[in-house]
Amino acid sequence: MRLLIPFFALTAISSSALAQIQFTDQTLASGLLPNLAPAVGVYSMAGGGAAAGDFNRDGWQDLFVIGNLARPDRLFINKRNGTFEDQAAAWGVQAQHDGRGVCVGDYDGDGWLDVFITSVGTMMTPGEHKLYHNEGGVRFTEVALAAGVNQSSPTIPDGFGAAFGDYDLDGQLDLFVTGWIWNPAPSAGNRLFHNLGGGLFQDTTLAAGISPSGLNGFAPRFVDMDGDRYPELLVAADFMSSRYFHNNTDGTFSDLSVSAGTSQETNGMGQDVGDVDNDGDLDWYVTSIYTGVNSGNKLYINQGGNLYREGARESGTEQGYWGWSAVFGDLDLDGWLDLVETNGWSNSFSDKPACVWHNNGDYTFTEMASQCALNYAKNGLGLLRIDYDNDGDLDFLFTAYEVQNMRLFRNDTVTQNNWLRVFLQVPAGSPVAPHGFGAKVRIRIGNQWQMRSIDGGCHYLTQSELSAHFGLGTANVIDEMIVEWPDGTNKSVQNVRVNRTMRVRY
Repeated sequence: MRLLIPFFALTAISSSALAQIQFTDQTLASGLLPNLAPAVGVYSMAGGGAAAGDFNRDGWQDLFVIGNLARPDRLFINKRNGTFEDQAAAWGVQAQHDGRGVCVGDYDGDGWLDVFITSVGTMMTPGEHKLYHNEGGVRFTEVALAAGVNQSSPTIPDGFGAAFGDYDLDGQLDLFVTGWIWNPAPSAGNRLFHNLGGGLFQDTTLAAGISPSGLNGFAPRFVDMDGDRYPELLVAADFMSSRYFHNNTDGTFSDLSVSAGTSQETNGMGQDVGDVDNDGDLDWYVTSIYTGVNSGNKLYINQGGNLYREGARESGTEQGYWGWSAVFGDLDLDGWLDLVETNGWSNSFSDKPACVWHNNGDYTFTEMASQCALNYAKNGLGLLRIDYDNDGDLDFLFTAYEVQNMRLFRNDTVTQNNWLRVFLQVPAGSPVAPHGFGAKVRIRIGNQWQMRSIDGGCHYLTQSELSAHFGLGTANVIDEMIVEWPDGTNKSVQNVRVNRTMRVRY
């Protein structure tokens, strides 16, 4: 735990106490279309991948949404007027396959966001994943086979969540793919692919000390949890198999799940990381199933030194029904990370409402989904944050396995609180991974700090926009902003204006 003054102990940042978080369903008005046919069988019920990214570099976030065997993938390009247009066919990505998860990142460092998609194939042959190379913001080319990432499970169709990240800090994005399917033993489809450069990847799972078996993986994430710049590999996984892989800084990982105290949830499904107590380090939230018998969600509070204290029950975030994706974000811009979770499954968990937990600033949260009109009860699986209208507050996209599955909720909170949104730009050939993967952004107002991580991690089959978003309360200037690049260099900016989207260059 960094020795920063806790945010709750100070009063230099004030916030509008009367701000009422409010959301409005903009799905139809935005032009988003349903994307999944009715699910058949347990595997197709576990779909719902989506990712946000600016694929044409016009400054507005687009959406890549995965289909299934009966519906093609869709690429919704932001029209900059509150609406989207499906341009999948024009971009060459209107594939029809049994897709699962999606992640985005510039794997070849050419300045354009590429797309990786997991696919379980036809259930008769091993999955055939897809890697779409962005051809200058007008079209994608599928290159998974040539790149060496078209399969992660050589014997059975598998592949769920995926995440890019630079685990060896060589400036190139590596890739981790999770596998869940039993056949009848746990999948061997959890794979680490090292980026060799030149558009090629190599499977380094075993060489890196990661056992692909015994891990029913759903949601992976590369993120530096202990402050040494090298990202850990966090995997939310089913059946008590979630993993905290500590980065040894030599290209290998050590499984510290037990000693770190992060192996307590029974059915790890989705995850997010964020500094929920504003003490300067990242905490880890993992969703699970709550029945009164199983353990429910877990909130692992970072104690430093790769040690964590579990605090979901005391914080009020343990009960989330059958949890899937979870996303941190400051919904009312008061300087505290709130939490949104989507959930649901068949039987007694069918159509349970999404949860919205407001951070009270004292290690507790208050659930308020119904009060803020975020009314989503569609057996939700995927969830991501996106400021699709560029107005400075966080909107949310939900996905599920049912017809009319997608919902786009626009944040219409009325508040006097201010905000800052930061994107990182890294020129080709830099020692830092594109878009600043692995960087941390810190801001200071008076003697109070906040921190965000740029890591592109998976929530559950989904990825949020690659920004560092801050609520500032009523502060009208940021005294200092520091970008901590993963190569050990820092960039400091003084007296930062509020209510703006910044692009900070390496």
